[in-house]
Amino acid sequence: TTFSKHKKRRDSYSMTKEQNDYIKYRLQRATETLNDAKLLAENGRWNSSINRLYYAFMQFQHYFILIQ
Repeated sequence: TTFSKHKKRRDSYSMTKEQNDYIKYRLQRATETLNDAKLLAENGRWNSSINRLYYAFMQFQHYFILIQ
């Protein structure tokens, strides 16, 4: 899987361009999902907003694991 390719030990400070691109992608997806949640909340769509918040949290968590 894509994640397993990037799950290499991150002890060294140099990452490949592919790894950096993947990390940026995860952050972008998390941010987009959070923005979706905000739009849904502004329109009173609470259940859908909470759903998007859950996924945004999971995506941000994935991002933070990758950058450690």
